Amino acid sequence: MEEFNEYEYSVEHSKKDGRIRRLKVLLIGLYVSYCLVFLFLVLAIRLLAPLYALVVVSCAFIWFLTWRYTQPTYLYNLTSGNLTFYTIYGSRTKKKRFSTRIADASLIAPLSSPEAKGAAEGAERSYYGVSDMSSPDCYIMIFTDEDGKKCAYYFEATAKAIKILRFYNRETVVGSVRY
Repeated sequence: MEEFNEYEYSVEHSKKDGRIRRLKVLLIGLYVSYCLVFLFLVLAIRLLAPLYALVVVSCAFIWFLTWRYTQPTYLYNLTSGNLTFYTIYGSRTKKKRFSTRIADASLIAPLSSPEAKGAAEGAERSYYGVSDMSSPDCYIMIFTDEDGKKCAYYFEATAKAIKILRFYNRETVVGSVRY
């Protein structure tokens, strides 16, 4: 029973995802625009030359605060029959997305299985904890949150995670994983 007390698994978001790429391009464009506008204002108002250094410092500060959102890592934690999902931005900011009891899940199945086809239809919330949706170990978990809304959670499962999920909710777990 000791092996079922706590299990944690994390996966980095795929670098080839279009949404993250668009965010990176947008942020770089905002950084450049900010620097150009700041320089233009300093030139237009004819302020002191040392203010030019403020452009570099303030842009570096803005970069430090925002660039982490282009490097998400997803973490799920299985503890005593509960699943908690976190998003970690740039290895610094950890944000809890949801927590639910494993026994409350109505379906836990591989995304490629016939049971999973159409399972997420009608889900009011979707959570993605996969590096890439085409991963062979991509699973879906359908559950109802504390607000009574149907949720779909996509995650990459390991053999140990499936073993724990099956222990706490045998009826809804379908399939197995490669490792």
